[in-house]
Amino acid sequence: MAFNYDFGYSQKQNARIFDNAVRIEKREGVPPEADFIPEADTLRIGAGKRVKATVMFIDICGSSQRASESELEQDDNLRVLSLYFSEMIRVIEELGGTIEKNTGDGLMAYFVTEGDMSGPVRGLCASLSIFKAKILLDDISARVWRLVPLDFRICLDDGWITVARVGAARRFNAVVAIGTTANLAAKMLSFADENELLLGENVQRELPAQAKQFTWLKTSDTGWTYEATGAPYRFFRYSARYETPKFEPKS
Repeated sequence: MAFNYDFGYSQKQNARIFDNAVRIEKREGVPPEADFIPEADTLRIGAGKRVKATVMFIDICGSSQRASESELEQDDNLRVLSLYFSEMIRVIEELGGTIEKNTGDGLMAYFVTEGDMSGPVRGLCASLSIFKAKILLDDISARVWRLVPLDFRICLDDGWITVARVGAARRFNAVVAIGTTANLAAKMLSFADENELLLGENVQRELPAQAKQFTWLKTSDTGWTYEATGAPYRFFRYSARYETPKFEPKS
C-alpha cells in the first residue's frame, strides 16, 4: 500500500509540530547540574542534567573495508566485533564509565569524578587498559581464529555536557550528550591514527604529574580555538602504554 501525503496528513503533522513546540517551550529553566550521569529512566523526554564529564569515543578503523558480503564473512566479523566490544565495555564499566551508545563501529562513553579518581584519570586508565587488552585480542583473532584483528583509535575530551533524553514518548527515544566537549571528542577521531590515543587539552591539563611524565606530541592546527582568547585548543597524542607483565616461572 502506497503512502499518500495528502492534505489531511499535512494538517495533522502541522498540529503535532506546533503542540510539541509549545510543550518544549514550557520547560522550567535550564537543566540542573549533577555529579553523576543520570539513568535514562530518570529523565523525562526533552529533559537533561549538566555534568562535568570526560567523553570517550572509540572508533574501529577501516570497518567499511573489511570483507562482509558472504554469510561466512559476516559471521567472521561478528565474532571479532563481539570479542573486542565485550572487553571494551567491561573495561569501561569497571573504571566507572557509562556507555551511551554503540555507534556500529565504535563506542561512546562518559567518565565523571568519583572519590579520589577524576574523570580524566578514569578515561585515561580505561583507554590504556583497552590498548593493553588488544595484545591478547589480536592474538586470538589472528593466531587462533585466523582472522584480521581490529585496529581502533580512542579520543578523550573533558568539560560540561548536558546529558538529555530526546525522542518521542512511548516510541523511540535515547540519551544523548549535548555540548562542545562531546562534539570535540568525536571530531578528534579524524586527527587520530590507527591504535592511537588522542587527548583534548582539558584532559591533558587535569592529569596528575605522574601521568605527565610521558611524551606528549602536539598535533597540527585543530581548527578549534578558545572563544575568550582566540588561542588554539590543542590535541595531544598520548604515547605511553601499560607494560606487559613479566611472569617468572616458579622454582
